[in-house]
Amino acid sequence: MCSHHRSKDSQRSSKFTAHAAVQLQRRHNNSTSRRYDEGQLLEDLGHKESVQLERLVHETFPRCNVDLIHVVNDPQMYGMYLLRKEEMRHGDKERILYHVTTMSRALESLKSGLDWRRTGCSKLFGCGVLFSDDADYANYYADHSPKEESRVIIVCAVLVNKTQRESGNQNLIVLSGNSDTTVSSNGRAYVKYNDYDFYPMYLMYYRRTLEHLNESKYFRNDPHDKWRQNTRVKHQQQQQQKKQQELKAQREREQAQRQQERKQVQRQQELRAQREKQQAQRQQELRAQRGQQQAQRQQERQQAQCQQDLRAQQEREQEQRQQELRAQKEREQEQRQQELRAQREKQQAQRQQERQQAQCQQDLRAQKEREQEQRQQELRAQREKQQAQRQQERQQAQCQQDLRAQQE
Repeated sequence: MCSHHRSKDSQRSSKFTAHAAVQLQRRHNNSTSRRYDEGQLLEDLGHKESVQLERLVHETFPRCNVDLIHVVNDPQMYGMYLLRKEEMRHGDKERILYHVTTMSRALESLKSGLDWRRTGCSKLFGCGVLFSDDADYANYYADHSPKEESRVIIVCAVLVNKTQRESGNQNLIVLSGNSDTTVSSNGRAYVKYNDYDFYPMYLMYYRRTLEHLNESKYFRNDPHDKWRQNTRVKHQQQQQQKKQQELKAQREREQAQRQQERKQVQRQQELRAQREKQQAQRQQELRAQRGQQQAQRQQERQQAQCQQDLRAQQEREQEQRQQELRAQKEREQEQRQQELRAQREKQQAQRQQERQQAQCQQDLRAQKEREQEQRQQELRAQREKQQAQRQQERQQAQCQQDLRAQQE
């Protein structure tokens, strides 16, 4: 059961913190136009917002030279402040007031809150934390410890509902009636006695000097405090002399260190110059190499272009040759066809002539045969005539022989 309740409490606490973180983020975005980083307690304030905040502080504390400004991001503390604001919602009024303390106590207050027991200032208004709308007033009546001159102006959002005027009451712990804030008779001091009635928004770091105290308008208007201020001034002068001696020694050490740093810087500059020369030489070599590579690539492109042109020309020539060969083949084929036609015609004519010659020969043969037959017939007739004539002659010779014989 205990663990269950603890887990519920932790969940509620995480939800509460997350809600407060969102509200704080909205406030920072509205006031500083910056991106909120919930993982960091202190952040540097932007230049534009820093100038505006310094201008606001210089209205009441013109001699303050601010070194650095931090934004406070504490969602848990801001959540408790919002709860307190919700409790005081009837008639509450939020005011921007200043609280000045040492750097160590300011950083400590981010962990434990502003505690009147740690403020170090006089308890003129009892057990409460003193704020002021005047940064010079807050600086003048802050902790006067000479051990730490690094000071912080904590710019706070303070809830002020009902006030009670007091000229001074060191035993004051709880206010009478419904009052929640004590205001000094001069209206410059606001004292809060309840926790989470205020939230530290910014930490403005500066170094407090004697001029801040001696030239303050509150020092001139407070003659009863001059002896205490003079003794403090003497003590601070002695401390300043010691610090000046320490500063001299420190400056000498710093000068020696600076001289050594100058030598190191000079060596670094020489090394940089040498590196720059080497780098420039390398760059020149790279440029030359790139130029050569580009020229080589250009040459390769030209060669490739030439090869492409040669291929194209060869292809054109080959195509032209093929066209010429086709035309020549077509011409040769046509010529061959013409020759074949002529040869066929010649052959046909020759065959026709041969047929005619054969016919003529046949006719001649027939004529010869007829002539031969006629000759043979004539020869037969001639032979028969000759035979008949010879027969007749024989008969005549026989007749003559017979006649001779008869005559004989």
